[in-house]
Amino acid sequence: YSQNDLMVKSMAKSLAIKTGTPLTKDQQEHLVNSLFACKEPSVSPTNRATFVTIPLGDLDRKFV
Repeated sequence: YSQNDLMVKSMAKSLAIKTGTPLTKDQQEHLVNSLFACKEPSVSPTNRATFVTIPLGDLDRKFV
């Protein structure tokens, strides 16, 4: 990675919303919309998955 990439990743991590931070519905919607407006919405700056897709059948089996 370039020096610029490392700096941007560091900034993204330090500015991220921390786990457990309560968000209003509007803040949640803005966060999701911002995520999907990204060039690579499926991974974080540290290459971790940002979301998972769960097939409807799997959800049905969880709540039987």
